[in-house]
Amino acid sequence: MTKADKSKAVVIIDKTLLHEKVSHFLQDDNTQQLKADPTDKYQKQILKAIQKCKLLINKKSHRYLTNIQPKAPKLNAYIKTYKESMSIRPVVNNTQASSHRIAKFINTRLQNMELLPNTYNIKNATEIAEEISKLHINQNMRLITLDIKDLYTNLPTQGIIRTIKFWLHRSINSNEENNQTISLLETIMEQNYFQYNGQYFKPLKAVAMGSPLSGTLAELYLQRIEKEYIKQWIDSGELYYYKRYVDDIIILYNNNRTQEEQILQGINHIDKNLSFKLTTEH
Repeated sequence: MTKADKSKAVVIIDKTLLHEKVSHFLQDDNTQQLKADPTDKYQKQILKAIQKCKLLINKKSHRYLTNIQPKAPKLNAYIKTYKESMSIRPVVNNTQASSHRIAKFINTRLQNMELLPNTYNIKNATEIAEEISKLHINQNMRLITLDIKDLYTNLPTQGIIRTIKFWLHRSINSNEENNQTISLLETIMEQNYFQYNGQYFKPLKAVAMGSPLSGTLAELYLQRIEKEYIKQWIDSGELYYYKRYVDDIIILYNNNRTQEEQILQGINHIDKNLSFKLTTEH
């Protein structure tokens, strides 16, 4: 018995079939199997990294930022009952991981720094409905949506670190504070692993599923792409309207100036780690 994705339903599935689905996911997402549980090693790395960051963390806070008895995060497989293939959505509970508390600390710090312009992302359906209702739309306008395939599991570790440095460079913090933030991030991101069926696995890239940092790191990464590429397309008139909610994108464009296939081809060439799927207006 397992849960269904995006609903409160319970799925009863043959255990062998479930293991096969998880195995396909592990192969498709370039995940390597570990020989042993690395939790103790990771715990020591976290303690060492925290002790080095004297500007960010005072000594009294050390014990609040580490799990006393950490455990390897567990992978749960939710079934996508709304898809014909009945594939899985991997869900990892990171609350007992050695990096969980320090990840929450860094996440709060990054959010409080207000690094992001949030130019193109939206909060909810009401906001986008209000925006679209105010647009001047003529007969040449077309609507498409794009979906980023497996966003969290495809974000490159080194690419994220470079992106964080890009945003931190624009902050008012000292270089040493920024260096310590990056050092903690590198340690946390290295500890992306989970256990399933008594075995331990480590993705070769991606942010940790279930980590408090995942959403923030994804936003930092995507908003840099939007700042450097999407803004040019909007300024040139190739795109009339562009908004994104996490990994779902809505676009309005002028059919006389560009075509949907050109948009898809262009956006898929921005970053080799990200793959976009297009849905056409009907």
